[in-house]
Amino acid sequence: MRFLKRLSFNPRIANDPTVYSDVTNSNVYISPYGQGTTTTGQGSVVIPNGTTLQRPSNPVTGMMRYNTDVGQVEMYQSGTWRYLRFKESTNITQQNLGAGDGTTVYFGPLNPAPPTTVQSGATWGGQNIIVVVENVMQLSGLNYTVVQNPTVGAETYTPTLSVAATVGSTTLYFNTSLNVTGASGTGSTATLTFATQTAVPFAVGASIIVTGITPLAYNGTFTVTASTTSSVSYASSANATYQNGGNIAAALAAYPAVNLIGAAVTGTNQGTSSTLSSVVISSTPGQFNCASTVLAVNQAVIISGTYGGGGSISGYSNPKTYYIIATNTTNTFTLSATPGGPAITTTSGTPTGLTFTLPNTVLSYTTDPTNDSLNSITVSKPTITSTIAVNTTVTITQPSIVGSGYYLQFTSPVPYGKVVIALIGFDT
Repeated sequence: MRFLKRLSFNPRIANDPTVYSDVTNSNVYISPYGQGTTTTGQGSVVIPNGTTLQRPSNPVTGMMRYNTDVGQVEMYQSGTWRYLRFKESTNITQQNLGAGDGTTVYFGPLNPAPPTTVQSGATWGGQNIIVVVENVMQLSGLNYTVVQNPTVGAETYTPTLSVAATVGSTTLYFNTSLNVTGASGTGSTATLTFATQTAVPFAVGASIIVTGITPLAYNGTFTVTASTTSSVSYASSANATYQNGGNIAAALAAYPAVNLIGAAVTGTNQGTSSTLSSVVISSTPGQFNCASTVLAVNQAVIISGTYGGGGSISGYSNPKTYYIIATNTTNTFTLSATPGGPAITTTSGTPTGLTFTLPNTVLSYTTDPTNDSLNSITVSKPTITSTIAVNTTVTITQPSIVGSGYYLQFTSPVPYGKVVIALIGFDT
């Protein structure tokens, strides 16, 4: 008579129960001893692990491993490696995409970006995001869709100064929009308070719209009679005790729905454009050399003319706006097709027939964290000739650009001053 024994994985233990199959070879059992016990089924299984580069070169469906690069258990399914889903909640990111300006329909880019791999048979899209505009829920497919690398149209904003800009100023402050923290009235003058600002946010003589205060007597459209960095006053018969709420918005407040970095700035006593000379394309991709001047990151550079001479600029068309993403501040600079984007592709040489123009542009800007109204801009060229008075209009123009990444595209422009919030990170 022949006796069959289980295959033992531990030669020191007869009939080791750690791994075995049933009598029909239909199922395989893994039942190790628990630590410090002789009871089977209480231990654990350690699966293979390694980096992404160490994945099997010829994977087959059903393979499982622990990816040490990302700290996730992954399986090979439907032609790709996919992470296992766990019970705990995923991380949801609340992203403020800015306020509408009554024109723009694109808001983004979304951060984090959509996943590259989703559940088998599912499609990631707008339905995986919760989008709210001024506390009003938006519906995917009806109010918005998700698009990649859209062309965002040119935008122009015309804010007015809340503080006079003296000769040599590079930072301009604007009449803006702020939330009210308190209100008081004498029966002839009302004073509203707000969080202390870097500069006076409302100029005397500016028109403001007050809404949302309880009691209602403080609300309406008024002309500023006095202003500080933390309060604003206007003629009013209100004298009731402040209860809650409220917003003060300058009638000419700007709500930039697009990125203003590199936008052109024009208006009274603004710095004028200048041109670069002795421009040479270096051997480093996207990098140029020029005669000594003043250069800054985020400065726009408009290249125009018919390309001739040596070297090349991939994708150049006459004219085209680029943006400085790196510089030594004097005679070398690296260009991108978008603000803060990757360097453009070039080959070294000395171009001819081209003009490199430096317009007065926005190097940085600040907005109110609550309602995204424009508070200030820092420009590349200082104020010239004389002081720019309060309530003087400044024109900020951002040309059409190709967005990089995923954007929300609304079916109609988001209303002026309405903030767009996206909640990103929901499962498919």
